Amino acid sequence: MNILHSLYVANLRVVIWAKNIRRKRKDKADILKLLKKNKKKLTVEQKKEIKKFYKPYGKIDPIYHQYYYENNGVFDIKYLPDDIYYTEIQAYFNNIPAAHIVDHKGYYESLFPDIRHPKLIAKRLNGYWLIKNQCVDVDEVVRQMCFEKIVFVKKATNSCGGAGVFVLEGESLSYKGIKELFTSLDGDIVIQKCLKQCAELRNINEFSINTMRFMSIIDRTGEVIILSRSLRMGTNNSRVDNAHSGGISCGMDESGQLKDFALSLKGDKYYKHPNSGIAFRDVVLPRIKDIDEVIKICALRVPHFRIVAWDIILEEDYIPTLIEANLYDAGMDVPQLTNGPLFGDRTKILLEEVYSHKG
Repeated sequence: MNILHSLYVANLRVVIWAKNIRRKRKDKADILKLLKKNKKKLTVEQKKEIKKFYKPYGKIDPIYHQYYYENNGVFDIKYLPDDIYYTEIQAYFNNIPAAHIVDHKGYYESLFPDIRHPKLIAKRLNGYWLIKNQCVDVDEVVRQMCFEKIVFVKKATNSCGGAGVFVLEGESLSYKGIKELFTSLDGDIVIQKCLKQCAELRNINEFSINTMRFMSIIDRTGEVIILSRSLRMGTNNSRVDNAHSGGISCGMDESGQLKDFALSLKGDKYYKHPNSGIAFRDVVLPRIKDIDEVIKICALRVPHFRIVAWDIILEEDYIPTLIEANLYDAGMDVPQLTNGPLFGDRTKILLEEVYSHKG
């Protein structure tokens, strides 16, 4: 049994490695398309600085530094490039094979009991329909859903970037529409009620659920450090706020003060939200310290995943609610675009840990 398990894990690591290589190539192709604007070009001296800084860790392409510099206007040699982030850095800090089991929305309430979760209508796990952990038939699930005006149906795994998230309302929230969606979806799913966000988030954009993306890391001593905080917002009446689905993101400081402008992944810059017209520099989001503290507790529930991207919303009563904990793919593009290098002043120390272990 141990041999079979070892073979399974080894095979899974190879599959994940190949997937990360494909992702790296795709990201590079996407970045090259976005660089056609050439608003700001790296100088020869800047490229030399980048290559010198990363020389101990392998060959990297400065196009990722170019992308961040071009869009947020800040040059920094410490930006983490895709060249090594997914294949080396994240693979070292996170147990990626384990994430295929643990990173599952159907089990969030058990994994993270210290934080509120969206109200669950039902879930489908391993083919079983469950309401309040009791088996029911699919017709009962549909009946419960039809009591709601808006329902979110999410794939329990691999729903990053807005993919695998479905919003049902109006005609789609009918017996026929629900059954058609269920038939089209394979695997595990969770069905959640629509959240009511706090006034500050609702005023920015009432059409989407606007979430805060917090990035955390557990250092060698066991301390949980908040690396980055940003606000993700939908645009053009979209129900989702993901950057890969056309949303925009704005960085914030530890007090909740938003930065002057938000950015899309294409580099479009907004000083005001395109729907509400609210200036980002005028917004201070509340209870940031409370969110920091609950993340520090939750992070130590899953210490096999040292880097986690947490998506959190403040509901009407200002209690933080966990939307998603990205254990498998804690992407760093949005945090770096909005707040600068993900590891900040800790970059050298953390890279040394990764590569000294590897060496």
